[in-house]
Formats: sequence, structure tokens, C-alpha cells
Amino acid sequence: STLVSTRRLGFARSANQASNPRLTTAKIATQAPALIHKPKRRAVSGGAGGRGMRQAEGARWAVEDYAARRSGPEGGRESAPSRRRIPSSRSRKGIGGLCGKHATRRCQVFRGRLQSARVPRSTAMHDRSEPRKQTPLALDELAGRYRSDGFAFPYRALPEAEALRMGRNVQVSIGSDPRTARYLLDYPHLVFSDADRLAHDDRVLDAVERVLGPDLLLWSSGLFVKAPRSADYVSWHQDLTYWGLSGSDQVSAWVALGPVTEANGCMRFVPGSHRRPVEAHVDTFAGDNQLTRGQALAVEVDEADAVPVTLAPGELSLHHGRLFHASGANRTDGWRIGITLIYVTPAMRQVVAGKDYAQLVRGRDPCNHFGRVPRPRFDFDPVCVEAHAEVTRAKSEALYQGAARHPDEGARVPGA
Repeated sequence: STLVSTRRLGFARSANQASNPRLTTAKIATQAPALIHKPKRRAVSGGAGGRGMRQAEGARWAVEDYAARRSGPEGGRESAPSRRRIPSSRSRKGIGGLCGKHATRRCQVFRGRLQSARVPRSTAMHDRSEPRKQTPLALDELAGRYRSDGFAFPYRALPEAEALRMGRNVQVSIGSDPRTARYLLDYPHLVFSDADRLAHDDRVLDAVERVLGPDLLLWSSGLFVKAPRSADYVSWHQDLTYWGLSGSDQVSAWVALGPVTEANGCMRFVPGSHRRPVEAHVDTFAGDNQLTRGQALAVEVDEADAVPVTLAPGELSLHHGRLFHASGANRTDGWRIGITLIYVTPAMRQVVAGKDYAQLVRGRDPCNHFGRVPRPRFDFDPVCVEAHAEVTRAKSEALYQGAARHPDEGARVPGA
């Protein structure tokens, strides 16, 4: 299957993009095919050829790692980020479904970004910097922390090796199959067996049950991928603003499939902001903003209050739909990959769109407010691909309700 392969790929970052990090995605997409390369390795004297090559490679990475740490936020050489009401932050909210030619265009742009990253082979898969060391929460601590702060992290859901394998498979799939990017960005659990299994995994559901109770529906999912040196960000926002749901009995579980650090664009949460109502937002449709409408809170957000959500591979965070959150650009030479799984209780229902869909993942559903969709038997199961198109269309009706612009009228297709 597409997501089972573990072949490592060495993607390359274009010299043009290195000198101009905000190079448009359209230019990246057109230049990408000529930019893929494999780095050359040379042996050095002073030992056997193989050992010399390893010594040279190790020395080179030691120097580069030192330089990266010196230039990072803790090295003292990089100026502190300016305090702006809407920060330069980004992590895709994989809810803005698109179909037809718009989904195809998103796929082309996304693949262009992936292929245009000129990254040495040994760091292509993930960021070399380590997440901030934190003691994982116990299962029984999640509910109390969530009610108090509106979020809870880190919680160890998967072994690190298993999470890294899934992250590598995502990259290989996107780079090798032109169909993949289109479906990974929105509702991947409907098309890919790996994502489906993770969404139904007891290790994840046990954490979600501590917050929502024993009856759980999987409402949505999305892959958040930030390419190396990506300028993409996510502005300060509240998830529930445009989802069209009747209440707030939901939780987003964000699972890290690689290291998630401040340098590569981790999320930032404002503790306690989930107690506020859904605030006014403005639609910006900003070019580097990964949200469907480029939506941003119309109220002031003090970034000094924000908590960086750094995660090790296999750890997850839980957050409330009214929580103020954002994420920044990826300033590293590695990838930042995670998947969000959005769960609701059976009492929730859609009040904006004509239809909505969910999967029962635990317990029972006495309300039947959502249509049912099948689970994939294998990657690109034709039955589930057809269901994916219907779910995407239905949810887009709610997401773009009242928007001044719509993808069918020329709005920017959100990036990855």
C-alpha cells in the first residue's frame, strides 16, 4: 500500500527558495522537477574509505548542527520575534475541503513545495532539533488539565519509532504518488489505512475519552505538513468559528509524527482562552496562511501569554475548539509532520450545512445526527474515495458560509 513503504527519500531545497523564503508556491511548483538531487559524498584520507566518509559526514553535521543551534531562538544571535497581533505562524487546519480542479491545484502546489526543499539526505525526514524536555502527563491527569487550561499535553500515545515510521511514510507517499497529496490534506482517515487505524487506535481514544466520555464520533482529520524553510503559518483563531457545529463537545487530538519544536513551527496555545465565547474573526485570505479563509481573531492576543506546544514523536496534545491558538513558520531544514483527529460527542449536530458526516469510533450513538461513512479496506479504496468527495463537499458548505470569497470564485487554495 502507498503508506506502508519505508523507503527514505532525499528531497532538495532550491537555491532560489533559500535566498528568497517567500518564493511563491506557483513558482516553486514550476521549478520543482529540476531541483531534485542526491548529495554527493566524498571519502577523506586518514582511514579506510567507508570510515573516512562517515567521519567526514559526521564532522559536517556537527558543524551544521552547532550553527543551527547558535542561530536558533536560544542562541542569542537571532533577533526576537516581533509582537504582532496576528503572528507569523502556521499549521494547517485540515478541514477546508476542496474538490475538482481546486483540489487538483492544491495537490500540484503541495507537491511542488515538497520537491523543492533542498535538504541533505540525513535530515530530510525530520527536524534535527529536539523538542523541549517535558514529563508526559498520565492518563488520569488529562481531564483536569484540559478543563483548567483548554488543552493538555504532552501525552505519550505511540512509541517514537512507530510515529517516525508513519511520518516517513507520509513523505514517501506524497512524493511518489500524485494522488496522495489531494487526500492527505483533508480527511485522510477516509482514504488511507494508516490514518484510519490511528484514528481508531485505543491509545488515542483512551485519551479523548477522558475528556468527552465513552461515546465518541470521529468528525474530521487532517495532515499538518510544513516543508523545510516554509514561510507558511496559521493565524490566531478558534476552530469552532466556521465548523457549523451546535456546541463545544469536541476535542482535537494532534499527534506528532516527528519532532515538533518552536523552530519548526509548533502550535501556541493561550491558557484559559477556551472559556471565552467564539470571538469575531476577519477573513484575510493571506497568501501564506494555511487556514481555509485565512481567518484571524479580530481581538488582541498577547503572545507573551502563549505556551509553545513542543512534542516528541508519538506524543499528542488535546485542545478545545474555542482555544486561541496559532503556529509559526518552519525555520529548520527538516519537516514538521503531524495529524489532527477531531472527535465529537453524539449530542453534537451540524446547524449550518445541509449534511454532515462522522464515524462511530467508540461506544454508541443514540442521536444519529451525522451520516455514516465507511472505513477504507485498503489505500484508495474506491468506495471510500467516493465518500471522501461527498464529505468534502458537505463540510465546505459550512466552512465557507457567509464568506466574501469562495474557492470557486478565485480564492486561494489553502496550502499544506
